[in-house]
Amino acid sequence: MRILIKELRRLFDIKLIVILILFSIAYISIYLSIAQKDWSYSSSPCVVDFHRELVACFGPELSIDEWDEFMAMRQKIIDEFMDEVRKSPVMARHGINTYEKYREARNKIDELYGENMTKEDKELHDELFRIELNDEITCPLSFKLQDMNWTCDDKEDGSIFTNEENADNIISGIYVSKHSDNYKRRYKLHMTSDHISLIHDSAISTIDGDFKWMIILSVIWCFVLIMPYQISERLRCVRLVKLPTFTGRKVFDKQAVASVCAGIMTGIILCGVYALLLWRKGAFDFRWCNISLHCRTYWFDMSYLQYLLLYALFVILSSVGAALLSYIVGRLSVNYIAGIGIAIPISVIYAAVINILGTAPFDMGYNIYQTWSVVRACGVGLVSVFCVIVTCAMLHRDKVRDIL
Repeated sequence: MRILIKELRRLFDIKLIVILILFSIAYISIYLSIAQKDWSYSSSPCVVDFHRELVACFGPELSIDEWDEFMAMRQKIIDEFMDEVRKSPVMARHGINTYEKYREARNKIDELYGENMTKEDKELHDELFRIELNDEITCPLSFKLQDMNWTCDDKEDGSIFTNEENADNIISGIYVSKHSDNYKRRYKLHMTSDHISLIHDSAISTIDGDFKWMIILSVIWCFVLIMPYQISERLRCVRLVKLPTFTGRKVFDKQAVASVCAGIMTGIILCGVYALLLWRKGAFDFRWCNISLHCRTYWFDMSYLQYLLLYALFVILSSVGAALLSYIVGRLSVNYIAGIGIAIPISVIYAAVINILGTAPFDMGYNIYQTWSVVRACGVGLVSVFCVIVTCAMLHRDKVRDIL
């Protein structure tokens, strides 16, 4: 234990830590979607916050028994929206004084946009644009109504809260024989369920999009912390002194374990920082919501909290694999220039593979066709196990080489 603690102290050099922290702050603020002011992958930043309001009102799921309450909330928003719309002289000239007429005008302008628009049509288009995108009062109300209208349209089309016969007809018209029967059953179960999840799609898409940047950051941390120390051991001929003795070879084992510990600590720290950013955005309000929606139905049931924990596990496992890779590259590199030359392509390939395997369980293409199920579920862990095996083989070779 004493040797392990000493190796960890050598890895976590205070100067490197300070540099990495400053780099990480700039990196996170530039690349991570969760660190931005507004939610990404959303039509409007207010829509995700509106879903948080829905969760606070109805709970993580909206049941068919609560549909009347949902429609009453929609009507209240419509009344507030139309009170502002009626104040517009342009809307008054076009006789738009109800929400039904407003939607008809909106659909008409969408169909005419760019083609044979009269002066009155252009005037109406500009006013609709102002109401829906520029006005401080009507803009958020418009996006809330748009979001609720999509849910109402899904119910009217039979995509949610429907019977089995209607679900079979819709599924047979969408999916063909090459699509997985398991996915069809999952999709039918979602359509015929008496409740739907109230999580917004952006809360899920943001995590998927940020995963690759988290992996890249963890790889950078591991290689910067571990590889230079191993190369310096070789340049100072410390390794040649350790190889002939049993105690010296034991230090190699401790260094490998210290690298694993450094990888675990790096993964936990990065996940902790990301959790703080999620908390700042209010994403934990969705923690008990199911991640399966009408637009993305998964091959398993999982709450948003379980989804976050699974991605956190992927980040930690990938950090362990990156730490062992940096240990291996450091052991094999003859100098710093060679180490950097080897580390760059290996880290790029490793990050790309982990990104593919980490997001595969939630990729809709894989979900629909249900291919490579085991690899999708365990891919990141299998890569980490492979790195452990390669490291153990290297440590075993040190012992054999000394005996020979």
